[in-house]
Amino acid sequence: MNGTAKIGSGSLGTLGLEWTIEESGDFNGDTKSDILWRNQTTGQVYVWLMNGTAKIGSGSLGTLGLEWTIEESGDFNGDTKSDILWRNQTTGQVYVWLMNGTTKIGSGSLGTLGLEWTIEESGDFNGTPSLTSCGGTRLRVRYMCG
Repeated sequence: MNGTAKIGSGSLGTLGLEWTIEESGDFNGDTKSDILWRNQTTGQVYVWLMNGTAKIGSGSLGTLGLEWTIEESGDFNGDTKSDILWRNQTTGQVYVWLMNGTTKIGSGSLGTLGLEWTIEESGDFNGTPSLTSCGGTRLRVRYMCG
């Protein structure tokens, strides 16, 4: 796209219906959007590194139980590459995978968030990667240090 004008299109192929696009983000730091996939039957996670309509790389990030859901992708450690924010829908545990392309370079627990809370957004709210969550009428912003 160039504003509202379509400047190109192309087919990326076909995947089974069990695969869903979970997020897009710049996982390899080339300023182009990549695609994060999840197999809803097996829990496998896969990333396609993109250049426009061309897939320039891909890789499996592993498999995680289906109780874990991808909440957001964003740059949580300040390296200009998208990372993956997970949440366990049974326990409320929040976990981040720090990414470099198709390689997980680090991970860690961000703690537990009550199941009445939903993660609404991640972003840079104060010059530091942050995430917001909402529970009922309350809004909470958690500031992160990479």
